[in-house]
Amino acid sequence: MSLSDVPRRELELEISRVMEKQHLATPGKAMIYLLDTIIDDLPKLNSMIDKAAVDSGIQVPPKDPLEEAEDRNKTARVIQAMRQAREGIAEIESDASQ
Repeated sequence: MSLSDVPRRELELEISRVMEKQHLATPGKAMIYLLDTIIDDLPKLNSMIDKAAVDSGIQVPPKDPLEEAEDRNKTARVIQAMRQAREGIAEIESDASQ
């Protein structure tokens, strides 16, 4: 899943909500906040899902090492793209504040 999968209206509502809740002055700062949160949580997501499954008594099948490696690579690419977007937004925010 990526931000491009989220309908624009939902994304706008989330940015507005974050601006209000986190007391952020601009949509750009809200996007940076959201990206930072996602970047921090994304690598932990699979283990959180596995833990929730185990806690609820669901039998999780063993993972194929090759598939796990591919998943880690995919996650790394997504995080890299998000970091680039974050840097671009931060640069725009910096230019706007000068």
